[in-house]
Amino acid sequence: MKQILIVDDEVSICDLLLTFLRRQGYQADAVHDGEAALEWLAANNSDMLLLDIRMPGISGMDVLKKTRQLYPELPVIVISGYADEVLARKALREGAHDFFFKPFDLNTVEARIFTKLALMDLEEKIGGP
Repeated sequence: MKQILIVDDEVSICDLLLTFLRRQGYQADAVHDGEAALEWLAANNSDMLLLDIRMPGISGMDVLKKTRQLYPELPVIVISGYADEVLARKALREGAHDFFFKPFDLNTVEARIFTKLALMDLEEKIGGP
């Protein structure tokens, strides 16, 4: 079962994603700030990170940069409530694998999660990048 960590300061977003992803067969956990995300990642294995980009304290962008340094193989999907194309491009340049604006369609999010994780499994099996 694939483990996904959700990082968002909006509890309602975390609850929505947790419920949905668990129903889809994923193991999911949530934290509500960047510092807690980095602590969680240091103590647990994760297959993917869903990361809000704008949070109080350590920003999602800082978490993304630190995650890329510490866990370069961990896919990160960035989520933002701000329709900011410049921010989206910056996050992708910093190593995010995908970017969603809130509000988002849960089925689309799950399809992209599934696709990315399946691609990683395939690459691992064939010795790809």
